Amino acid sequence: MKMKFWLTLALFLVSLGFVGMGTPVSAQAASRTALPSAYRGTWYGYLGTTPHHHVNYYYTCQVAYSAKKVSTVLGITTSSKLTDITPQSEMQEQVTYQRRVNKRGRVSYNVIRKKDNLLMGVLRLATVKVKGVPKTALSWGPDAGDDPVYAFRTPVRRAPWEIYYWCV
Repeated sequence: MKMKFWLTLALFLVSLGFVGMGTPVSAQAASRTALPSAYRGTWYGYLGTTPHHHVNYYYTCQVAYSAKKVSTVLGITTSSKLTDITPQSEMQEQVTYQRRVNKRGRVSYNVIRKKDNLLMGVLRLATVKVKGVPKTALSWGPDAGDDPVYAFRTPVRRAPWEIYYWCV
Protein backbone atom coordinates (compact mmCIF):
# COMPACT_ATOMS: atom_id res chain seq x y z
CA MET A 1 0.00 0.00 0.00
CA LYS A 2 2.83 2.37 0.87
CA MET A 3 4.44 1.68 -2.51
CA LYS A 4 1.23 2.61 -4.35
CA PHE A 5 1.05 5.86 -2.39
CA TRP A 6 4.57 6.89 -3.39
CA LEU A 7 4.02 5.90 -7.01
CA THR A 8 0.75 7.84 -7.14
CA LEU A 9 2.42 10.85 -5.54
CA ALA A 10 5.29 10.68 -8.04
CA LEU A 11 2.92 10.48 -11.01
CA PHE A 12 0.89 13.39 -9.67
CA LEU A 13 4.02 15.53 -9.30
CA VAL A 14 5.16 14.56 -12.80
CA SER A 15 1.86 15.69 -14.24
CA LEU A 16 2.24 18.98 -12.35
CA GLY A 17 5.66 19.36 -13.93
CA PHE A 18 4.13 19.09 -17.39
CA VAL A 19 1.38 21.57 -16.57
CA GLY A 20 2.95 23.99 -14.12
CA MET A 21 6.56 24.37 -15.17
CA GLY A 22 7.44 26.62 -17.99
CA THR A 23 7.35 30.16 -19.19
CA PRO A 24 5.43 31.55 -22.12
CA VAL A 25 7.41 32.05 -25.31
CA SER A 26 6.33 34.64 -27.84
CA ALA A 27 5.24 33.39 -31.24
CA GLN A 28 8.06 35.33 -32.87
CA ALA A 29 10.72 33.74 -30.64
CA ALA A 30 9.37 30.24 -31.18
CA SER A 31 10.56 29.83 -34.73
CA ARG A 32 10.73 26.15 -35.52
CA THR A 33 14.10 24.40 -35.66
CA ALA A 34 14.78 20.76 -36.43
CA LEU A 35 16.31 18.83 -33.55
CA PRO A 36 19.66 17.30 -34.65
CA SER A 37 19.92 13.51 -34.76
CA ALA A 38 22.42 13.51 -31.87
CA TYR A 39 19.58 14.66 -29.60
CA ARG A 40 16.82 12.50 -31.05
CA GLY A 41 16.00 9.04 -29.81
CA THR A 42 15.62 7.42 -26.41
CA TRP A 43 17.33 8.70 -23.27
CA TYR A 44 17.11 7.30 -19.73
CA GLY A 45 17.09 9.25 -16.49
CA TYR A 46 17.54 7.77 -13.03
CA LEU A 47 14.91 9.10 -10.63
CA GLY A 48 15.99 7.45 -7.40
CA THR A 49 15.57 4.48 -5.08
CA THR A 50 12.91 3.61 -2.51
CA PRO A 51 13.31 0.73 -0.03
CA HIS A 52 10.15 -1.22 0.75
CA HIS A 53 10.09 -4.38 2.91
CA HIS A 54 13.84 -5.00 2.47
CA VAL A 55 13.59 -4.62 -1.32
CA ASN A 56 14.97 -1.60 -3.17
CA TYR A 57 12.83 -0.21 -5.98
CA TYR A 58 14.65 1.81 -8.63
CA TYR A 59 12.71 4.40 -10.64
CA THR A 60 13.63 5.42 -14.17
CA CYS A 61 12.32 7.80 -16.78
CA GLN A 62 12.59 6.92 -20.45
CA VAL A 63 12.31 10.01 -22.64
CA ALA A 64 12.11 9.77 -26.43
CA TYR A 65 12.67 12.94 -28.46
CA SER A 66 11.44 13.01 -32.04
CA ALA A 67 10.93 15.78 -34.59
CA LYS A 68 7.49 16.78 -33.30
CA LYS A 69 6.89 15.13 -29.92
CA VAL A 70 8.36 14.06 -26.61
CA SER A 71 7.28 10.68 -25.21
CA THR A 72 7.88 9.83 -21.57
CA VAL A 73 7.62 6.46 -19.79
CA LEU A 74 8.04 6.13 -16.03
CA GLY A 75 9.47 2.75 -15.08
CA ILE A 76 10.31 0.71 -11.99
CA THR A 77 12.63 -2.23 -11.36
CA THR A 78 14.13 -4.14 -8.45
CA SER A 79 17.40 -4.72 -10.32
CA SER A 80 20.26 -2.44 -9.21
CA LYS A 81 21.62 -2.62 -12.77
CA LEU A 82 18.35 -1.10 -14.04
CA THR A 83 17.37 -4.08 -16.19
CA ASP A 84 13.87 -5.52 -16.61
CA ILE A 85 12.20 -2.12 -16.24
CA THR A 86 8.42 -2.35 -15.90
CA PRO A 87 6.56 0.65 -17.41
CA GLN A 88 4.18 2.39 -14.99
CA SER A 89 2.80 5.34 -16.95
CA GLU A 90 3.25 7.00 -20.31
CA MET A 91 2.80 10.58 -21.53
CA GLN A 92 3.28 12.39 -24.83
CA GLU A 93 3.49 16.08 -25.70
CA GLN A 94 3.58 17.79 -29.08
CA VAL A 95 6.58 20.13 -29.11
CA THR A 96 8.69 22.43 -31.23
CA TYR A 97 12.36 23.23 -30.76
CA GLN A 98 14.23 26.52 -30.84
CA ARG A 99 18.01 26.64 -31.29
CA ARG A 100 20.03 28.86 -28.92
CA VAL A 101 23.71 29.76 -28.92
CA ASN A 102 25.22 31.38 -25.81
CA LYS A 103 28.18 33.76 -25.59
CA ARG A 104 30.64 30.84 -25.40
CA GLY A 105 29.23 29.29 -28.58
CA ARG A 106 27.47 26.40 -26.81
CA VAL A 107 24.41 25.22 -28.66
CA SER A 108 21.25 24.30 -26.80
CA TYR A 109 17.61 23.79 -27.75
CA ASN A 110 14.49 25.15 -26.10
CA VAL A 111 11.71 22.55 -25.89
CA ILE A 112 8.42 24.40 -26.35
CA ARG A 113 5.04 22.75 -25.79
CA LYS A 114 2.98 23.30 -28.92
CA LYS A 115 -0.49 23.73 -27.44
CA ASP A 116 0.33 26.75 -25.24
CA ASN A 117 3.87 27.87 -26.20
CA LEU A 118 5.29 27.09 -22.75
CA LEU A 119 9.02 26.54 -22.42
CA MET A 120 9.33 23.03 -20.94
CA GLY A 121 13.09 23.10 -20.63
CA VAL A 122 16.42 23.48 -22.38
CA LEU A 123 18.41 20.58 -23.87
CA ARG A 124 22.11 20.39 -24.58
CA LEU A 125 24.68 17.63 -24.92
CA ALA A 126 27.24 17.25 -22.15
CA THR A 127 30.01 14.86 -21.18
CA VAL A 128 29.60 13.25 -17.75
CA LYS A 129 31.92 10.77 -16.05
CA VAL A 130 30.25 7.51 -15.07
CA LYS A 131 32.53 5.25 -13.01
CA GLY A 132 35.52 7.22 -14.30
CA VAL A 133 34.55 6.87 -17.98
CA PRO A 134 33.29 9.93 -19.92
CA LYS A 135 29.84 9.38 -21.46
CA THR A 136 27.68 11.61 -23.61
CA ALA A 137 24.62 12.76 -21.70
CA LEU A 138 21.63 14.90 -22.48
CA SER A 139 21.54 17.81 -20.06
CA TRP A 140 18.06 19.09 -19.30
CA GLY A 141 17.07 21.98 -17.09
CA PRO A 142 14.82 25.00 -16.77
CA ASP A 143 17.65 27.02 -18.31
CA ALA A 144 20.86 25.91 -20.02
CA GLY A 145 23.05 26.26 -16.94
CA ASP A 146 20.69 26.15 -13.94
CA ASP A 147 20.82 22.84 -12.04
CA PRO A 148 20.61 20.44 -14.99
CA VAL A 149 19.72 16.77 -14.77
CA TYR A 150 21.29 14.17 -17.02
CA ALA A 151 19.87 11.42 -19.17
CA PHE A 152 21.94 8.71 -20.88
CA ARG A 153 21.42 6.42 -23.86
CA THR A 154 21.30 3.39 -21.53
CA PRO A 155 19.90 3.25 -17.98
CA VAL A 156 22.62 4.32 -15.54
CA ARG A 157 22.39 4.84 -11.78
CA ARG A 158 24.05 8.23 -11.84
CA ALA A 159 22.86 11.64 -10.66
CA PRO A 160 19.28 11.01 -9.45
CA TRP A 161 16.80 13.64 -10.58
CA GLU A 162 15.03 15.91 -8.16
CA ILE A 163 11.30 15.20 -8.02
CA TYR A 164 10.26 18.39 -9.84
CA TYR A 165 12.32 17.39 -12.88
CA TRP A 166 10.76 13.98 -13.29
CA CYS A 167 10.24 13.27 -16.98
CA VAL A 168 9.44 16.75 -18.15
